[in-house]
Order: sequence, then structure tokens, then C-alpha cells
Amino acid sequence: MHLPTQSQTPSIQAFPPIQRTTLDTSLTPRHAPADIPLYAVRHRRWMLSAMTPPPSGYTRAFVPVLLAMPALMAFALIVWATRQGIGITPDSVRYVDAATSLLDGNGLRADGEPLTHYPPLYPLLLAIAGGFAGDVLVAARWLHALVFACTVGVVTYGAWRFSGRSLSIAVVSGLLPVAMPDGLLIHVQALSEPPFLLLALCGHLLLAHHLTCPDRRFLAAGSAAIGCALLTRYAGAALLPAPLILLACLKERPLRSRALDGALFAGLAGGPLLLWLVRNAIVSGIAANRPLAWHPFGMARVRETAGTFAAWILPAEVPFAIQVPALLAFAATIALLVLFAARRGDERLRGLVRYTILVSIFACSYIAFLVASISLMDAHTLMDARILSPIPLLLAVAIPPLLLRAAQARPEKALRHAVLLLPFALAVWNLPVTIDLGGALRANGFGYANRAWKSSEGMALLAAHPPDAPVYTNARNAAFILTGRRTMPVPAKLDTRTREPRPEFDAEMRTMRGDVQERGAILVLFDREMWRWNLPAREELAETLRPAEAERLRDALVLRAKQNTP
Repeated sequence: MHLPTQSQTPSIQAFPPIQRTTLDTSLTPRHAPADIPLYAVRHRRWMLSAMTPPPSGYTRAFVPVLLAMPALMAFALIVWATRQGIGITPDSVRYVDAATSLLDGNGLRADGEPLTHYPPLYPLLLAIAGGFAGDVLVAARWLHALVFACTVGVVTYGAWRFSGRSLSIAVVSGLLPVAMPDGLLIHVQALSEPPFLLLALCGHLLLAHHLTCPDRRFLAAGSAAIGCALLTRYAGAALLPAPLILLACLKERPLRSRALDGALFAGLAGGPLLLWLVRNAIVSGIAANRPLAWHPFGMARVRETAGTFAAWILPAEVPFAIQVPALLAFAATIALLVLFAARRGDERLRGLVRYTILVSIFACSYIAFLVASISLMDAHTLMDARILSPIPLLLAVAIPPLLLRAAQARPEKALRHAVLLLPFALAVWNLPVTIDLGGALRANGFGYANRAWKSSEGMALLAAHPPDAPVYTNARNAAFILTGRRTMPVPAKLDTRTREPRPEFDAEMRTMRGDVQERGAILVLFDREMWRWNLPAREELAETLRPAEAERLRDALVLRAKQNTP
């Protein structure tokens, strides 16, 4: 096929208008027919805007409004549900502490030590937002609302493009994460998952564009997004294998180009995390502050994982014997839909197929990473909806368009309506639960932002204790967030990461007893924190501090040195 040279190509004005419905968006300069001007192929932005217009009945001004609706609903949902403030968990306290330390000019430090257990990007975002808002916790609330809106907006836009600009499929796909109670629960907590989900989603979509229509600008942007995701969560390392595999298998590109693409991706995606780990090794002597110990991923963990996935597609209380076949059937259905779309030979489906393959490989590598992490490092990690959330979110962009494309191959219009009803029914099924959860969060708050913590008698006593006297408590994270006071932890019997006994336990108990008897320290045991399985029981602590004086409050037990009466 011969393309005209630049000297043979007439001016742009000499070409007649191009019909929008005849331009194939999959064309590249190498495959362009001679009757389409080269400038129209090279300018991708113009070319993509020349796709088939939206269905009749929608004006161009109304399309962006419809596409923005799910994102606006997501923003409003988070703002509405966080009336009591952003949810605070023990991990949240470390992020807030690091962000506050950075704003104070002390660098990324948590509890007085350099931050190594967590990557730096999320506390950096909190610090930037806190610098504008004046308060890190207030800034976190609006930051999470904005991140959730952006995530939903990207899901909506991705589904719109993959479905051939179907507004119904796009809006329904965007409503799925908004209607899911797990999506709400994840985004009302000051944790790193929300920005991680957004970055992983953007990275996959940009890389899928490069895999479909090679362009190193999209490769660089997608690699940078993946690199930022790795700086948000260490588990983001599972994002690396899938792009490397597909870049190596991209037969449309010569071997040298594939090698350069792989090197560019590895440098931009893995380089920043590597530099951070080197920094950790320099300042603390360990790269990620996670010691190795063997605690295998047992059958109980398998049931936990299956139950989490099944809760997204099956009714509650489904037995394990049904969960596994249902999940296997769901995975097989996705594989069949991808195979069907790939065998149709339609160039317009190539991006959707490669995106789904990219996400599928990521899902496998992510689960393998979690299994290895739990077995070797973090035994306390739960295979819950928060940890596994990247998989359903990334699939939400692909599954509705895959169903639509499969239905479009059949002449029956009823089948297309049925395909639209499937994700819509799932969203409607979960929406009442999400609204109820949002109402409860709005009324009471989440974690240490709960109203019960804010009105705690034990917390008031702790805050009023003389600042020069030590305070031991099993709720030191809550104490820091609510009073700003740094307290001493109750000695832990077991290591939460290895589940092994701590050799320092006895010495720390003797130190605590000496502080209580000689330095006027108090021990405040909050009822809401007695679930911690790694801490000694209340009776064991009372026995260690004997003779001690006990004071019972509404929500806490206070132990202090017994006063001698004349």
C-alpha cells in the first residue's frame, strides 16, 4: 500500500470533508488507505473525535452531563456520609502523623521515627491538601470525595469508550462503584486505597491504549501512573508483571521497540519505588520494615477470599460449596466473552480485549502477591473487600462493554436490553444497603471519628492527666488523634505480623509496673479496644500492677498506684 510523500500531499484545504462514520479509529499511518489524508491519521485527537456520534436524542452538550452524573453522585455521597469527619483507623493515624510531621518541617516521620512501613505518596497528598485547608483531617475528607469522584468518572469514561460510546452502559458502569457499600466504606477512611485505585485504573487504561495503538506518550503516562500507585501501596508491585508480559507479546511491534517499551515501563513504574526502598534501607537498615516469618495461607484464608469475591456477585450467606463453582463460572464467562470479542476480528474491540487481558493478568498476580505477603510477612492482613477492591473496580470498566458487544452480535434487541439490566440490577440491589450505611456513618462517624470516642470519659481523663506523667493505654492511636497526646502502648504479648511471642514482653511489663508505682503513670484500658488479640487480658494487667487502684468509667478501666492512707 503506497502512501503519498509530503511533496505529493496537497494542502489540507484541498481535501474534501471526511464523513465521520467512515473513519476507522484503529488506523495508524502504516495501515492508512490512500484515500484518507495522512494528517487525519496522524492527529489522533482529531481522529478520535471523528468517531460515530452519540445516538439521536442526545445533544452534544447533554452527553458530558450524563457522563459526569455518577462522578457527581460519588462526590456528594462521600461528603454526605462524612459529616462526623473522615474515618480514622490505626493505619490512618500513621498517615496523619506523617503528613503533620511533614507540614511541621520534620520530614516524613510517624511516631517520631522515619516513615518506612508505608510508602510516601498518600501522606504527601494529605500534607499538600492539609496545607491548603489548614487541617489534615478536614483536608482528607474533601480529598477522598474528590478522588472517589475522579475514580468513578474514569470508570464511566472508560466504559463509554469501550462500549462504542453507549451512554447507558457508561452510566450504569459508573453507578456500580457508587452503589456498592464496599466502595463507600473504602473511601470514607483515611487510608491509601482510594488514590491507589485511581492510579491503578488510570495506568491500566493508558497502557491498554498503547497496547492497542502504540504511542509512547501513553506508555509513559501509564507507566508514571503505575509508578505512583507503587508509591501509594507496596502491594502495587503486583501491577508490574501484566504490562511487561503484554508489552513483550505485542507482535505488531518489532523486537527492538518492544524492548525499549519494556525498559521505559520498568524505569518509570518501578524506579520510584526502588529509590524509596533504598532510602528506607539507609535511614532504618530495612527496606520495608517487614520481617520475614512463615505462616502459611491456610484453608481459612481461602474461604475468606472466596467469601469476599462471592459477596460482590451473590446474595449473602451463600455456602462455600456454592461460592467456588459460582466464582469459577464467573471467571469462565469473562474468558469466553474476551475470546468471543477477540475472534470477531473487529479492530474496534481490540482495546477492550487487551484491557481485559491486562486486568485479568493483574488479578492473578495481585492474589499471588497477597498470598506470598501473608505467608511470609504480614500474617494479620485480611483478604477483605478493602484489600481485594482493585480487582472488581478494574473489571467494572470492561464487563458491561463486553456483555454489550456480545449482545450486539445477535439480532435480538431484547438481548441488548437484558445485558443492560444485569449491571443495573446489581447496582439497584446494593443501593439500599449503601444508603443505610451512609446514614449510619453520617450519624455516628467511623473509627476514631465515631461520636462515642469523641464523648469518651476515658479519653477526657487521659487528656487531663499531668503531661509529665506517663500514660499507658490500649488506644494510643485514638488518644493521639483526639487529644494530640503521645502515650505509651500496653506491652504486646504477640507480634501482629508473625503471630509469634515477643521476647521483650516481660521486660516491658516490668517497666510499665515501675512507671505506675514510682512515676505516677496510669493505665487506661478502653472497652472498645479489648478485642486486640495480641495484648494481655485485663486480669493479667491488673495482676501485674498489684497493688493498684482501679477506677471504673463508662467506657474504660483506669489502673493507678494505690494511695497510702494515714
